[in-house]
Amino acid sequence: MSKLLAQQEALETAKAFLILNLLDDSDEEDMEREEREEWEDLALINYAIAAGNRYMDRPINNRKQDDYFFKTKWYYYNNDEFIQQFRTTRYGFAVIMELIQWNTVFTNKSNLAQTHPAWQLAVALMRLGHYGSRASPQIIASDVGIGTGTVVDFTNRVVAALVSIAPDWIQWPNEDERVEHGQEMRLEGFPGCIGFIDGTTFPLAFRPSLEGGCYFDRKKR
Repeated sequence: MSKLLAQQEALETAKAFLILNLLDDSDEEDMEREEREEWEDLALINYAIAAGNRYMDRPINNRKQDDYFFKTKWYYYNNDEFIQQFRTTRYGFAVIMELIQWNTVFTNKSNLAQTHPAWQLAVALMRLGHYGSRASPQIIASDVGIGTGTVVDFTNRVVAALVSIAPDWIQWPNEDERVEHGQEMRLEGFPGCIGFIDGTTFPLAFRPSLEGGCYFDRKKR
């Protein structure tokens, strides 16, 4: 089977699965519904991967160090395990990937293609979603089966892609919104206030060697 036919088959299979599930509105138990939704999210991710990937398989001399995580382990996470590992649902993962996968940071100037953005996102979320030594590139590399430097590269690319779309999601209120917020705040006893924000601290596992005291927060962490 040619590479093009293999890609088309993967696309048609994932598309058919999604369509059949959308058409099937029969009553079902909560457990069956949860399982079906889990497979729907997985099919959505697989469809996006197939649509954006020129090759469905690679020669053995062109594979990564270890394909077990990407080709086997990834598919066996249940919902709770997936959230624990990546700090988002399968659907949330698919949405993020859809937003960033065409960013130029995931393309090379050479003819050698990068690892698919979905796997780069998975590695980055594993690193960003864990704490202390569990978030170290060495541990992530060992778990996934790639090089330590590759973990860093994947993380940097994903962060760059997320930063590039941040203005689309994090915006200062426009003039009309400021007027509306100001009126609401005035009724609450805060004239002139157009809104408020809160911050989230991220405790560090170790005290930085340079000016470590500056990182001590109000919660004594």
